[in-house]
Amino acid sequence: MFEVARRNPYFYAPELLCYTQQYKGVLTECCKAADRAACLGPKMDDLQRKLQVSAYREKFKCSTLQKSGESALQKWFVVLLTQKFGGASFETVSTLATDFTKVHKECCHGDLLECADDRFDELKRLVDEPQELVKKCKVYEQLGEYGFQNVALAELLKHKPKATEEQLKTVVGDFTTFLQKCCSAADKEACFAEEGPKLVASSQAVFA
Repeated sequence: MFEVARRNPYFYAPELLCYTQQYKGVLTECCKAADRAACLGPKMDDLQRKLQVSAYREKFKCSTLQKSGESALQKWFVVLLTQKFGGASFETVSTLATDFTKVHKECCHGDLLECADDRFDELKRLVDEPQELVKKCKVYEQLGEYGFQNVALAELLKHKPKATEEQLKTVVGDFTTFLQKCCSAADKEACFAEEGPKLVASSQAVFA
């Protein structure tokens, strides 16, 4: 984690923890494999590619902010959000673009705790606006697995600052499995209603 943070100063804490957990997961899985090298090779290459893409994306945003100013970054966010969430109104897209720009000013200036807090608030707003984005499952498809994991990590770190990495990994993993299961179910609402309380109970047990 130290090495990744040193090489990627633009990463914020929840994203760094997310990749650290993925790295530990790969090691745990491959250390049990019969052919460890064959298991580790492709998985580590894939994780490294994801790290490089994330690092480049964050560096690009900070560079745009520094060289071209807030308006340029805000326009970039408008384009990105419009492409990803075609059903959202322009007012929502514009508001989110403005807020995301504010968040990145803090992230790029090194205020990582405030950055993590604000990113959670903005991502959570995306998740919690069903009128604009229809359903959580559609948002899950748009943000991807790791986008949702970042939301979960940020929320856990906000409310459980003393949580261990193992606790975070368990709860985030359960949350991801929950979404994958119910978003692919024939009756999504029934699945959420049935599995939701189980997820809450298991998460509470982890932190008990």
